[in-house]
Amino acid sequence: MTSSNAVYYGYASGLITAATLQPLDNIKMTLMIPPNRLTLSSNFAKNIYLATRYIQVEEGLRYFYRGLIANIWKTGVGSAVYFTSLRLM
Repeated sequence: MTSSNAVYYGYASGLITAATLQPLDNIKMTLMIPPNRLTLSSNFAKNIYLATRYIQVEEGLRYFYRGLIANIWKTGVGSAVYFTSLRLM
């Protein structure tokens, strides 16, 4: 594998990671800063369900991928630099 391939593979791994984890990140942000209409309980697992349900009903399914483009750029470029530097060492 050449260093130019490492760039492509690194960016692809970052892209896949960002696209896979973006819904979980948006659920996490909803739990960290809950909207006024979201009432949370003391049960952590129930709160994840409540936040997911709130996003699905109130915001729509597209909200789960809100911020994906910026996250792909950040994670993709970071992974490309990381894997390229590993290949060069």
